[in-house]
Amino acid sequence: MIPAPDIDARFAEFDAANPDVWDEFVRLANLAIDAGLERYSADAIMHVIRWNRNIVRKVDDSGFRVNDHYASRYARKWGETYPELAGFFETRTLRSRPPEPGRYGIGAAEAGPALEQREALADGRLGG
Repeated sequence: MIPAPDIDARFAEFDAANPDVWDEFVRLANLAIDAGLERYSADAIMHVIRWNRNIVRKVDDSGFRVNDHYASRYARKWGETYPELAGFFETRTLRSRPPEPGRYGIGAAEAGPALEQREALADGRLGG
């Protein structure tokens, strides 16, 4: 049995196949910044994209589908693409992978304990 691709692989495939979603995400994030917001929700932006695509523009009569978990990946892509605006979207530690110091604005102090706990679980040093 071939294992299903993980969320990061599925996101990368979706993102590559739908570059217009990233373009719209960036456009809407910039509108929020231009409106004076210092922080905003990537999830809210994804809902606007769905609304615009399905209701306003009727781009896809079958209904536009995008995994809810992709909002966090778009927020992280935003932070990588625009590091000076990385804090605009709040991101949390991903359950699918350990936090990486220096990536997505995560400091070593934030990554250290979570990474150590995850390694201890993998080694069987912690119950779980």
